Amino acid sequence: MVRGNRYKTLRWSFLESLEPPRVVHMRCPDMVSKGNLYGQVTLRMHSRQTLAIYDRFGRLMLGSESDPRDVLEYLVFERHLVSPYSRWRLHAKIVPAWAPPKEPIVKTVMIPGPQLKPWEEFDNLNYEVPRPKQVQWHK
Repeated sequence: MVRGNRYKTLRWSFLESLEPPRVVHMRCPDMVSKGNLYGQVTLRMHSRQTLAIYDRFGRLMLGSESDPRDVLEYLVFERHLVSPYSRWRLHAKIVPAWAPPKEPIVKTVMIPGPQLKPWEEFDNLNYEVPRPKQVQWHK
């Protein structure tokens, strides 16, 4: 879940819960031996969130801090039941097969302009900014 986030700044905020979280599935499997018990709980969470990702120079790469989105997630939490000091932790995030495909990510790019001399102004050049080619970021 965190691969590729090095040198990036993530700004995430939970705004509100649209529905109360609902337990979808619970189980208590043995791991390796009979006495090694883990409890797993799958929760359905429907909430409103914002996410903005900035590169290492502070430029917005994707998302927006001002545009909230409705998010439906299925999260799996687990806990080592044998240890009294264990804590619940996020184990996985499930994407169901019936879920609609994600919206394509609109990346922010810098369009190169003309090389200006120190005495020139951009407005005086009558330079037309080229439009970037459309790139398909997902299949």
